[in-house]
Amino acid sequence: MARPSRNGTWSADTVNESIETQMIAIRIACGQMTAPHIKALQDSVEQACRVPAAFPWDRKAAAHAEIFNVLADGVNSQGS
Repeated sequence: MARPSRNGTWSADTVNESIETQMIAIRIACGQMTAPHIKALQDSVEQACRVPAAFPWDRKAAAHAEIFNVLADGVNSQGS
């Protein structure tokens, strides 16, 4: 498991690996989603992108967490 350095920062390699892993997971999830779920995901991403940079981190984190909730809902609905 990747961990930050002693000063609390992440290396560029660790950040890039994390982003790449998330991209792969999202690509797989989107391949299993229906058109309405893809639309909900697009809407969620657009909403997260509209959160102003000056807002507190918890607001930004909540918007990004919603993206993962929509992904999970879309994938989980395929088993129903």
